[in-house]
Amino acid sequence: MLRSSERILTTHAGSLPRPRQLCEVFARLSRHEPIDEANLKTLIEMATREVIRKQLDAGIDIGNNGEQSRESFFSYVQHRMSGFGGRGKRPRFGDIAAHPSYLARLAAMVGPDYVDLLNPAKAIGEVRYVNREPLDRECADYLRIAADYQLGFTESLLIESILA
Repeated sequence: MLRSSERILTTHAGSLPRPRQLCEVFARLSRHEPIDEANLKTLIEMATREVIRKQLDAGIDIGNNGEQSRESFFSYVQHRMSGFGGRGKRPRFGDIAAHPSYLARLAAMVGPDYVDLLNPAKAIGEVRYVNREPLDRECADYLRIAADYQLGFTESLLIESILA
């Protein structure tokens, strides 16, 4: 891990906003509806390029793919791991419940096509990766795209170590 005595290196964690078309495809995927895999791959590539560019423009030192290649942090597990099925039930997000005007604004932004974060698949059996290839591809795609930017991030060692 790199360190700096000149300044604090910056990063972030979590999802960055996804383009509307990508959200629509992920909503269909989360409902187990058929999707065009080639179109999904193209949309992920474009969205990843955009979030990398925005992170570099903002001065982020240690970048990531902004989770553009997954519909959400916890709902994608049903596509990559065994032991998930059915529908779980999460309580409504407290911050959204406390601010109904924000909920109305959010609903207007996302429209009818959204990934259901309140009823994700639940653990129903042994949880394990059934295929590591999507994880390896996600990391490799990020590194490939990030390498296209001449003035890249200060560090991408974490992902490189995952692939090793």
